[in-house]
Amino acid sequence: MQRNAPEDLDLVSWAPGKFWPPSKLNGYVYDVHAGVETYIYIIGEGLDYGHAEFVQSRRENWFFGPNVLPTFRDDSSPNGYMTCVASKASGWHSGVSKNSKLVVMKASHTLADNTWAFARILQDIISRQRQYKSVVLYPRCSIPLFEPGDAPTEGWEYVLLLMQELLDRDVNIVTCAGDNDQWLIKKRRNVPDRFPATHSSDQFPIIVAGSVTKRGDRSKFSRGFHVSDLMAWAPGDGVESWIPGDGVECASNTDSRYTKGRGTAFAAGMVAGMVAYYLDGRTPEQEHRGHFAAQMRRDISKRYSRPLFSKPVPGISKPNIIWNLQDGSRDPNHSELQIFQPKISFNMST
Repeated sequence: MQRNAPEDLDLVSWAPGKFWPPSKLNGYVYDVHAGVETYIYIIGEGLDYGHAEFVQSRRENWFFGPNVLPTFRDDSSPNGYMTCVASKASGWHSGVSKNSKLVVMKASHTLADNTWAFARILQDIISRQRQYKSVVLYPRCSIPLFEPGDAPTEGWEYVLLLMQELLDRDVNIVTCAGDNDQWLIKKRRNVPDRFPATHSSDQFPIIVAGSVTKRGDRSKFSRGFHVSDLMAWAPGDGVESWIPGDGVECASNTDSRYTKGRGTAFAAGMVAGMVAYYLDGRTPEQEHRGHFAAQMRRDISKRYSRPLFSKPVPGISKPNIIWNLQDGSRDPNHSELQIFQPKISFNMST
């Protein structure tokens, strides 16, 4: 158990049938052996390599696109959100899968860099034989912008082809549903409308993450609650994984501090961490190969999810939220619980 975990992380280990208490939870309960020798490939504008969250990060696990500077400390994303997203996936204090190794694909928002990132990930996974050990985290929720169901603009079909090749090779991909903005509010649409979330299907089984509050309610800004063809947890509920993305505690890109974030990108970080948490690297039977990503997509939305209620409300349903199959409601002094207290006060040398 991690006693000093952020409350949004505590939620991930809260068992079904146990009502959310009004006071702070005991902590984050997890299997300390889960996620060992798994890899989270994150595509973004970099992160703060020196932050205490990233004890698993190594410089040899960084790759640089053609349009970025080859530096390790600058997070040029708005408000340093990539550092926050990465910490929710595998941060030592804030992350779901603490044993997973981050592989950073530092890339700009250009088509060239995005194409490079997916091609380089595919090459790296094949050359290092990391199938069944890897998840790709693509937490870009706003570029390019498409109408729901539209084909991608010219050039982006190559990115889709690379993603399809990764899926066919049993590599999981997690992205975000997108957040409301003024244009979308005016259109009054409540479906994923960002690339690549619009393409999620049984044939293209990327996992799309939406956001809930720390009380289990869908975040008002989160897209994707009403898409019937994706067959999530309830009729018309279309996002594969609903997790805390509203007011989460995560790493800041300044001086190893922590901050609060809200957005489906942070939800995607936690979902990617949950996927890595369950990867064990075992090669499935021959007849199941090529279907691994689709199976994980189903498992995340069903087996590894559960409803959360702050109090029983008859007839009211909430999105199912990812769950690591642990029971954080148990007495923290229980003999079967291993107490884990991560150190978050030090700085890494670079």
